Amino acid sequence: MTRSVPLPLESHMNDHYDKTARCILVGPEGYLLVKHSNCSAQNLGKWGLPGGRLELGEAARATLRRELMEELFIDIEEFVAVGRYRYKDCWHRVFAAEYEGGIERWDEAEIAAARWHSLSEIESAEVAGQLHTGFEASAIRDLESHAHSITGPQ
Repeated sequence: MTRSVPLPLESHMNDHYDKTARCILVGPEGYLLVKHSNCSAQNLGKWGLPGGRLELGEAARATLRRELMEELFIDIEEFVAVGRYRYKDCWHRVFAAEYEGGIERWDEAEIAAARWHSLSEIESAEVAGQLHTGFEASAIRDLESHAHSITGPQ
């Protein structure tokens, strides 16, 4: 079972306790998921949200900007907090951002594949055990349930 802490608790979130920052990229074709090429054998070939580990002293949003630039060569400045999710006994921060551009290339040392998916495709992957952390679909449903404008005030 995935445990989440939804949007209203953002003020209580502390980057110090978060292992990674992940991003729900929302585009005209759905939600972007990636297959990380540098993950453990049990997660190899599974779809997940782009992002990565927080470096010492780095804020979660700064981590996302850095990781999206390093992995996908895209520059996103504005993120909306979605929540914190538990995976492998650690907390992971999830944010969302709109992205209208295409994903033309990625760092093949880190990403094996990138593709836009509908929520129903992501939910099917969840049932089939093909999601990296298992909280990807929950985070997207949390985002959708809050009817929260991605580009609205932070």
